[in-house]
Amino acid sequence: KVEEEGATLLKNDGVLKITKNSKVTPFGYRYVSPFYGGTGSANIDTSDSYVITAEQGLADSFSVNTEVVNAMKGATPVTMEYADGNDPTNLTEYNSTIYVGHEASCANTTAIIYIARPGTEGYDLNSSTPYDDGTKSQLELTTREKEMIAFAKANCSKTVVLLITPTPMMVQSLQNDSGINAIIWAGL
Repeated sequence: KVEEEGATLLKNDGVLKITKNSKVTPFGYRYVSPFYGGTGSANIDTSDSYVITAEQGLADSFSVNTEVVNAMKGATPVTMEYADGNDPTNLTEYNSTIYVGHEASCANTTAIIYIARPGTEGYDLNSSTPYDDGTKSQLELTTREKEMIAFAKANCSKTVVLLITPTPMMVQSLQNDSGINAIIWAGL
């Protein structure tokens, strides 16, 4: 209920609400390994039975592309670090090459792309030391995230981006992209 009332719709060209039992293809490490809160006092105990994973939630309402899900589960994610090695924000994502070979399974599905950032106490967002891929801040999309989004746009019929972040992100490029049908900021 809290999330339902707390999410912000940043873009919708009519693709939302996705019809029950529609075919969807989830993308992103945070689909497989979601954030439910931040660190420190913002941490959430996810062992309670009422906690529903993204995987459970999608499976309850949609026909999920298990071929892509299995590719993600079998892949090793990459964690980006600031050059100084002092970064608790854990920007982790798969290399977009894990999706290659699964293009046909994405046809006529709606992509749901999971992008997440943690919240943390006692750590300011760094904008002076870039990550190892050149991303300047956790407020920006990383190179791997941009590549994943490009794959989804090229191979799925619709593309929805789900931002699971405690702070706003710089997503103007997505808002202005006609290949992105919807953006939801779900918060943490």
